[in-house]
Amino acid sequence: MSRSRLADSLAVAGLILLGIVPAIAGSMRLRQIAGGIATADNARFLAMPWPVVVHIVGAILFALPGALQFSAELRRRRMAWHRLAGAILVPCGLAVSLSGLWMAQSYPRVDLDGAVVYGMRILVGALMTASLWLGVSAVRRHDIAAHRAWMMRAYALAMGAGTQVLTHLPMMVAPSLWSELSRAIAMGAGWAINILVAELLIQRSAHPGAAGREATPALRLPAGLP
Repeated sequence: MSRSRLADSLAVAGLILLGIVPAIAGSMRLRQIAGGIATADNARFLAMPWPVVVHIVGAILFALPGALQFSAELRRRRMAWHRLAGAILVPCGLAVSLSGLWMAQSYPRVDLDGAVVYGMRILVGALMTASLWLGVSAVRRHDIAAHRAWMMRAYALAMGAGTQVLTHLPMMVAPSLWSELSRAIAMGAGWAINILVAELLIQRSAHPGAAGREATPALRLPAGLP
């Protein structure tokens, strides 16, 4: 296997691993809701299940299969699959962002989720929705570079839950660190790290050498994620 193929495979595997933990947690939440299992943490979801159900299902479909859209090898060899997957994944992404806004407005705040966390949820939901819309608009005007950039940003925001598992580790190790401030820092750091990595990758792909390598196959892409 060449270095480029190995790097491609590792990148996709890393994204899938990042999405597995929140996917498992979301699946457990769905099981609790379906079984009517009431806890202090999910009582608000049992009272109004649809926002969280749409959010979890959309997130699982967007995060895990969506990771394959970042494989340059797959884009080159399976353009039809890439296009079809994109047509499915974009609505899933919108389900994630819009249901996230719905949840932020509809559910009562839990302990430690103060005004800052609420504001970040609203901002992230709005930015992800806008990124998806701009990504679809870009591909329709055949601006593939902009399409890929906006879809990468949308995916980075959607994957915030995976990175937030890591940013919450200090509080899990030392429960005394839990506070409204530490919660806000951990939540914000998860999204910020993802966006920073996405922007670095976008700038790297804009380098003339990188752009030249993918210019020919990418221009044949009419729709879908990056």
